[in-house]
Amino acid sequence: MRPKRLLNLSTPSGLVEVYRPALEKVVEVGDISVSCEAYGSPASVTGKFRWVADEIETCLKADWGRYIHSGSSHLISTMIGFLKRTGRKKVLMSEFSHKSVFEAIADYGLRFGLVPAGYIPEFDAATPPTLQQVEEALRMHRDADAVILTSPTYDLIGHDGATVRKLADLIHSYGMVFVVDAAWAHPPSLSEILRNGADIVINSVHKMCGSFQGGSMIGVGLDGVLKEEELGTLTESWLRHLGTSPSFPILLSIGAALEVLRTEQHILELPRRFTHKLRALLEKEGIRTLTEDDLPKEVRGEFRVDEWKLQVQARNGYRVKKLCEERFGLVLEKAGPNHVQLIATFREMLKARDVDELAFAVCRTLAKTCLVTAT
Repeated sequence: MRPKRLLNLSTPSGLVEVYRPALEKVVEVGDISVSCEAYGSPASVTGKFRWVADEIETCLKADWGRYIHSGSSHLISTMIGFLKRTGRKKVLMSEFSHKSVFEAIADYGLRFGLVPAGYIPEFDAATPPTLQQVEEALRMHRDADAVILTSPTYDLIGHDGATVRKLADLIHSYGMVFVVDAAWAHPPSLSEILRNGADIVINSVHKMCGSFQGGSMIGVGLDGVLKEEELGTLTESWLRHLGTSPSFPILLSIGAALEVLRTEQHILELPRRFTHKLRALLEKEGIRTLTEDDLPKEVRGEFRVDEWKLQVQARNGYRVKKLCEERFGLVLEKAGPNHVQLIATFREMLKARDVDELAFAVCRTLAKTCLVTAT
């Protein structure tokens, strides 16, 4: 079912869905200087840029929210720069953190410690650190100033909301900042992270929120250890990565995607419905998908599997991914020795006439591909 207020637009990234009322807010099609106040300024967050900031704060349930027109790696650098500027010298992070975290720490000269995390070899799937692993790391590294956890991991496993609250309380009891790298989180989960006590959350809007061009957002909650007066320093760190030629198409992309999520709630059911249908069909074909039953028993209460993604067991996943692209035109997000990964976003679901028909088509494609690689 297509919402009546969605409009097809052709962009360099392909055919996209844009929320019609958003077009009334952003009509420019080119870049302008950051110093041009006539249309509002991204640096001072006025005009149309205030609209996007408001949408981000609503989506993230944040006290302060901003975007940049590049991926979340630059916001990781923004956040590490902020920690450096506020006198914080050491961070703890999951051993499966994205390379951008390691690179930013090296660039700013911070010290770091690693929090062990789990691994499910049958699916090449990393799990976040458990509450116990974080607590042990905190006792070992009492000189740390912040903890950065990836949740969900790039293999779709994330902390349960109640666990995020326990982590926040634990980390704050040591006086440390709690940061969640939620680049791959889908919208319903995003709204829980700050609400459950994290201080900073970072997300790639173009991954799971349906933005059709590169963009990422950062949100801050002030109920933990961060102080409101520190927002000025964070703003300075953010401005360093904002750039001086903001793109209105990207602005429209982020703002429109978030406005759809806020006003067209029924769309959020489509990706979950698609992945549930596809999982059932794949299981009938004898193709395993990662579920919470595959998590170690001792951590099932702490973690949950993202319902918008499917981690599919496939022998030589690299080969499966290549064949899907070459023979069937199906692009899979990730691949490894034992898996391929499919991701559903509401924008992709809206392109399909029927979600169930799409699930059948994708199942046939994967079944044929896995059969080819097995012979």
